[in-house]
Amino acid sequence: MKNINTPRLPTTQKGVGLIEAMVTMFVLSIGLLGMAFAETWSLRYGQDAYMRTQATFIAYELIDKIRVHNIPADNGGSSLYTQTRASGNVGACVSTVASVDNARNCFYDALDDLPSGNAEITTDGKDYNITIVWLDREAAQNPSVDTQAECEAAGRVWSSTLTWPATDNPSPNPAVCLQAKTWVARI
Repeated sequence: MKNINTPRLPTTQKGVGLIEAMVTMFVLSIGLLGMAFAETWSLRYGQDAYMRTQATFIAYELIDKIRVHNIPADNGGSSLYTQTRASGNVGACVSTVASVDNARNCFYDALDDLPSGNAEITTDGKDYNITIVWLDREAAQNPSVDTQAECEAAGRVWSSTLTWPATDNPSPNPAVCLQAKTWVARI
């Protein structure tokens, strides 16, 4: 008669525990790689969001100063704001001076916080249009985008008037693919 209390171990399943451990490690490593990939993309897009936020702060600061000085866009005095760095009329920013010239100078100084930041301030007779451009992460990593169609397909702006670098290079690229945003201020 057989003893029913003695368990019999199968002799054909040697190493099953090792295979299970290897499969577990494989699944766990795929999960960790996915988390690392997500963190990398998070950091990349966080940098882009930071640059857009900085551009917004810079533009709003100028808009506030335009409103304080109360110079309507249709007034001849609006040309004080629409001078560019390239015109040579932009001087140093003095934090204790409250004038139109100084507001414009501080605006252009603040653009140095953006990578290859530049701006164009125009008027259409009733509004100030402030366009700020900067070299974003995508354009910096892929400078080979050299046609307008490729630039716009990538979701950026092709510009032939706003060049980079702003004044550091004596012969800046006449047409580049940049990140750009425009703010409109009505006084």
